[in-house]
Amino acid sequence: MRMTAVFERRVTAGALAVALVLSVFISRAAAETALGTREPAKPVAVLELYSSQGCSLCPPAIDFVNTLANRPDVVVLSLPVDYWDYLGWKDTLAQPQHAERQKAYAEGRGDADVYTPQIILNGAQVFTGADTDAIRAAIDNAMPLPVSVGISRRAGTLDIAIDGPRTGKNAIVYFLSVQPQIFVNITRGENTGREIAYRNVVTDAQTVAAWSGGTNRVQVALPEGEDDRNHIVVVQETVNGRPGHVLGVAIDAPNARGASSGL
Repeated sequence: MRMTAVFERRVTAGALAVALVLSVFISRAAAETALGTREPAKPVAVLELYSSQGCSLCPPAIDFVNTLANRPDVVVLSLPVDYWDYLGWKDTLAQPQHAERQKAYAEGRGDADVYTPQIILNGAQVFTGADTDAIRAAIDNAMPLPVSVGISRRAGTLDIAIDGPRTGKNAIVYFLSVQPQIFVNITRGENTGREIAYRNVVTDAQTVAAWSGGTNRVQVALPEGEDDRNHIVVVQETVNGRPGHVLGVAIDAPNARGASSGL
């Protein structure tokens, strides 16, 4: 009788321990399932970096922006400019359109602040490349972009779905082709001997639609030879023909399916 009672107590204690372990396991599994089905982080920031391979201050800013490109709630756009080419090295990625866009921002603000490295956040906030703490704080305090943008790919075509409130403001839908990563070796000028790694270099930009609120659907044919290129759609306010606040963004990244949208 005594041995049986001891055995029963041990069995009871063991059963309770097993039940406790199972309870913890089930709770953890439920939590992991919930996390697994949670929607990806919504973008809160589109960050445009204006830089030049002939600018000695630009490599640290480029490295900093590259770290932000890993965040799932941030979309980075690298837009190299050509106005420092006379310093001894012609920027291999620069396009005149990038400098024109940067100047249009300055005109819209009413100032002459066009320089490198310059970072423009959501079309509204301007920072020098050295303002790393201020940039991180601005991103951390940003709200999700108000306009929903979705992209689906089929048979050489991208279907773009845009949905958001009617505010009475006009916006442009931009379709950007980007190179996810490029390495450049500098052999002359202020950055001689340096290798610069870029993320999301804009190689082409098109205006594909106007938008003023509500639901809109746009189809864009993929450019020749760009079936494997990444593409970014940006919905942005336009004020007197100049770029304004960024309202929404989405990424089509065929080489990074299942990866974070930060590219």
